[in-house]
Amino acid sequence: MSGGDGGESEITDRLHRRLSPSTRSLAGRYAVVAILVFLVVAAGGGYLTYDVQTAPETRFETQTVGTWEPDAGFSHSAVVSNTSIVFDRGQRLSERELYFTRISPVLDGQYRLSHSGDADTATGRVDLRLVLQATEEVDTDDGETETVTYWRQIDPLASEEIDRLPPGETHIVQFETNATELTNRLDRIEEDLGASPGTREIVVVADTTFEAEVEGERFTEERTDRLRLEPDGGTYSVDSEVDSSEPYEATATVEVPVEHSPAELYGGPALVVLGLLGALGVGGLTHRGAFAVSPAERRRLTFQRAREDYDEWISRGTLPDESADRVIELDSLEDAVDTAIDSDRRVVERVEPTPRYATVVDDIEYRFDPPDVVAEAVSPAVDGGIDVAVGGGDGSATGDPPGAGSDADDGDESAGEGSPVRDGDSDPRNP
Repeated sequence: MSGGDGGESEITDRLHRRLSPSTRSLAGRYAVVAILVFLVVAAGGGYLTYDVQTAPETRFETQTVGTWEPDAGFSHSAVVSNTSIVFDRGQRLSERELYFTRISPVLDGQYRLSHSGDADTATGRVDLRLVLQATEEVDTDDGETETVTYWRQIDPLASEEIDRLPPGETHIVQFETNATELTNRLDRIEEDLGASPGTREIVVVADTTFEAEVEGERFTEERTDRLRLEPDGGTYSVDSEVDSSEPYEATATVEVPVEHSPAELYGGPALVVLGLLGALGVGGLTHRGAFAVSPAERRRLTFQRAREDYDEWISRGTLPDESADRVIELDSLEDAVDTAIDSDRRVVERVEPTPRYATVVDDIEYRFDPPDVVAEAVSPAVDGGIDVAVGGGDGSATGDPPGAGSDADDGDESAGEGSPVRDGDSDPRNP
């Protein structure tokens, strides 16, 4: 035998001695399953390794190569045209939420359009119109709300072309409205209609088409922005409604190298090594008998499992050599437990000098003596177990410890009668 074989044999023998028979039995029973699991792990690692090695070195992905973001909004101001105590004539009031109709009736407005990003220039068109109308929000039959327009009058304010506007610069469209004149127009329209339904509105509407090209991709922005004037006695308020704008992205498909993570590069080979070593290890140990269980050990394990299954029907006690007139030898512990159950008694277990299990019924001792090979599997008395002694005179078993008096309380069953099966007790023959 070579030195290597001798070392492996020594390891196998040492492992065999360290493992209990029950552990070796369990390991031997599932050794094939463990080998299959390790082989599956190795196969999975091989697949992952193959997948990484055969994957293309480059891949195509879509990347953003340029952006374009249009922007628009209103600005407004009014010049004080009539003298007042708090404002000087000619003073310009800018970006106020409220203006005074008597001293500054004319609103100077600007619609400002710009853009940013990677476009060289932008082109487009702006159409400004003044809308006078009467509207009302009404509920529909389906529970929704819709706007009803009772009348509308539209006047064009300005139209301009936008030609080659560089990024960062602003195209401005000027307009002017007179709050006093517009209020008078609303009054005349309602007087002409003979009614004033809904809510009167003065709105400057900007319809814009804006275009730009980025990296060969052309973008078109179509938007509608509004500036509302709301006369209220001697004042009028100004409020703008500007559409929000998201940046436009120009994309291109580019080829980039594939970069694998350390887990992808080394995870597959590690699983292959782990799976093969595990399968070889379990297979080698099984082949060399590390998990082998001898026939004697197997009989002891079988007896020990039976002893544990019937534990609730067995009491630790003492048995005289001659505890009954007649002795019937039984073949197994199961036969002894069956006899005790059928006769409403318990099985008495004697450990010393040799293991024995017996039940005495009518001066007949039903006895099972375990073979020497399984004698060491006899378990110690369980906590809280019943210690009994089988007397030799009348063949009775008593629940008192050896040497105690024979008198018992009126409510106790005679030990010679055994322990009857109580309600709720399980019969091991009927699992």
